[in-house]
Amino acid sequence: MKKYFDIPDEGLRTEEELRKRIADKQKIMASLSALNDGLEWLDLNDSVKLLKKRLQDMEPKMPESTVKRESVEERLKREAKERWEKRCEDAGDNWWEKFD
Repeated sequence: MKKYFDIPDEGLRTEEELRKRIADKQKIMASLSALNDGLEWLDLNDSVKLLKKRLQDMEPKMPESTVKRESVEERLKREAKERWEKRCEDAGDNWWEKFD
């Protein structure tokens, strides 16, 4: 049996080549016997993991959002502060109305 895990993966440049090599190696892994070919299966598995990582690194990353997202806790604090300030404005000189 040809040692498919010995085939160098450095020559792969495109996303499609990487996907094809991953699929090929996974087919070979499926055909290996777990009892007799355990080490070869592990070698192929490590190789597939490395290829998947390379593929993931090739894929474009989502740009980070420039909009600041506030947490629920921050939002609740902000809303409570806004309500308190509105109460203070509405109460004016009647300070006891702030606490109604």
